[in-house]
Amino acid sequence: MEKKILEWAINNTTNDSVEGGQQQPVPEDKERGPKKIDPEIIDAILGQSDAVRMKEAINAIADPDETMENKTIAFDNLEMLVEHVDNANDIEKMNLWPKLISFVSLPDTSLRVQALWVCGTAVQNNLKAQKAFIDQGGLRVALDLLKNTNEDAEVKSKAVYAVSGAIKHYKPALVQFEKEGGYEALLALLQTSDNLPILRKTVFLFNTLVLQNPDVVAKNIGEKGLSRQMVKILEQYGEQDEDLTHKILTTFLTLLQNSPKSLSPIETSELKKFLPELKKKYGSDTMLSSEEWGKWKCDLYSLSVGKKFIGTYNKDSNRPHMLFPIFRELPTANLVSPIIPEQKWTPDSIRLGVLARKKGMTALWDEWGVRIPVTVFQLEHCQVIQVVSHGPKAQRENIIDIQIGCTDRRRPERYMTRALIGHFRKVGLAPKQYVELFHVTPDATLPVGTELKAAHFVPGQFVDVQGTTQSVNNFLYRINKGFQGVMKRWGFKGLPASHGTSLAHRSGGSTGQRTDPGKVFKGKKMAGRMGGKKHTSHNLQVIKIDNELNCLYIKGAVAGYAGEIVRIKDAIRKKGVLAFPKDALPPPFPTIQPKVLSSMPRELIAKTGGTDPFLIKES
Repeated sequence: MEKKILEWAINNTTNDSVEGGQQQPVPEDKERGPKKIDPEIIDAILGQSDAVRMKEAINAIADPDETMENKTIAFDNLEMLVEHVDNANDIEKMNLWPKLISFVSLPDTSLRVQALWVCGTAVQNNLKAQKAFIDQGGLRVALDLLKNTNEDAEVKSKAVYAVSGAIKHYKPALVQFEKEGGYEALLALLQTSDNLPILRKTVFLFNTLVLQNPDVVAKNIGEKGLSRQMVKILEQYGEQDEDLTHKILTTFLTLLQNSPKSLSPIETSELKKFLPELKKKYGSDTMLSSEEWGKWKCDLYSLSVGKKFIGTYNKDSNRPHMLFPIFRELPTANLVSPIIPEQKWTPDSIRLGVLARKKGMTALWDEWGVRIPVTVFQLEHCQVIQVVSHGPKAQRENIIDIQIGCTDRRRPERYMTRALIGHFRKVGLAPKQYVELFHVTPDATLPVGTELKAAHFVPGQFVDVQGTTQSVNNFLYRINKGFQGVMKRWGFKGLPASHGTSLAHRSGGSTGQRTDPGKVFKGKKMAGRMGGKKHTSHNLQVIKIDNELNCLYIKGAVAGYAGEIVRIKDAIRKKGVLAFPKDALPPPFPTIQPKVLSSMPRELIAKTGGTDPFLIKES
């Protein structure tokens, strides 16, 4: 289009002189026909297309008579062109990949480096270019460079860059990478190279691949001996290079999060030896967060596969099956395991409540086939933080306040104040994201550090659940309430829809009285902010307990969005024996003992009993 516009402008421009500020008329006998334009002039004005420039750069590099300086300039121009996705895709259309890959085998080292640099840039986050590069044998050529022990270090560094761009975020490339012996090539590189930048790039590539395909990559890293070699590198260079140490530790954490058994016991024991020295040298501010250091120090096998909350439904069966929720299994922080005192429960005892995260709603079916809607809650490292036994209420009503927290805070040095971090450090616990107070009787106190499990409650008992009603527009959960009128907020009928009502159909009507009392009474139902208040649902029954996932399945709906932290405690309107089934008395007091919990089955389900509700009574 630009070329046509330029031709039109040239064809319709006259060279007649202009006198007195006016253009002289063109004689009628002088026809103004199209003029021939030199293509070089158009190219000089508009510039060459990217495709032509790419071909010229490839030809200049392949020309044996060109100087080294011109070839270097051609590589620079080509690299800038292939940064554009469309140009990188045009390499295949113009059949330039074979020539470009052949440049990787040029005798000059600097040219091989630049060729790999261009290839790596072209395939970055570009599935079409990745496929073309692999189909033309580019991945095999780059891996051969890594296997060559006599190859230059800079060439190997750019080869890692090209391999990384070719296989990241492209599953077929990862399969081809394994067939071409990619893991063996990277293992040889780690064993023979002492170049720290190359080691950093290689380790970081492993971390990316594990996130991309955890099962396959973690298995190969363990079986090929790559994790063993990374342990050796960490032992050799751990105190010399902080960036390399951080990348190796991060890769190990990623491995453990996605494949708990990817490290052998020997590797685990060796890591435990010098991890304290690394932390002492680098600290938690420049390396890992204090929470991550705690995970390493506590147990290297504590992390497991992260899964989302999903549900499945068997449509083929005549009878509906329950929805099976699967949760993210929680990492274990530096948990304290104090001795829980054994106390005798009385009907006047007030046990400690818990903080749990609302995961969503699903349904269960009892033994008669009756559908029970339930809300699922998960306890996330709910621990006792502080016991407060002073204050006027404690002395007057014989009540003790216990502070509990849940959900280990990630990177507390960034998101928490020093005072709050010091509060947790004083008691020796990982910083918590949510902290609440509960009132208990003196016989129900628990030592600091006690972790509360889902088995703290019993199936069939009644509990009170307190959450926050949905309110303002939340950017994460898209909850829309905010300021609402009386019809939505209070359920008013509204004014008549016709017969004289003008622009006031949804108004609240009169709100006051006459001269006496001359005011609007407090508490009058009017328009205003709707929701965003604490709401307690009383006497909800615990239907099921999952001890492995630490989950509670409670009958009915509860205020709050999925992901909110709620308070759960024994029902106060059914005090004493009324809150628990007869076969569950006495309840775990002050909480479930670890020995008892270890012998319990994974799932505990409340007994329904009674008669079949679907049975037709004979008259």
